[in-house]
Amino acid sequence: MARRRGSPATGKAEPAGGLQPSAAKQMPADTAEAGGTILHSRIAARAYALSLARGGQQGDDWADWFQAEREVLAEERPAPDPDGP
Repeated sequence: MARRRGSPATGKAEPAGGLQPSAAKQMPADTAEAGGTILHSRIAARAYALSLARGGQQGDDWADWFQAEREVLAEERPAPDPDGP
């Protein structure tokens, strides 16, 4: 059985390019194209974990996705320089 890409809770298709819109806006174009599949997989896995953590009930799949997106993108950003500018 072919696996569909999209929200883990609903399987809804996502926008072209494999990324949710807010992720694509926050990432440089070359990163969005080259690492998009890996990033999407990490976000999807985290959103699924969030869904399971709240009992797996339907209805909050987009909230789970956006929370997962924030968490994964925060991990991708470089840590601030402790010495500061």
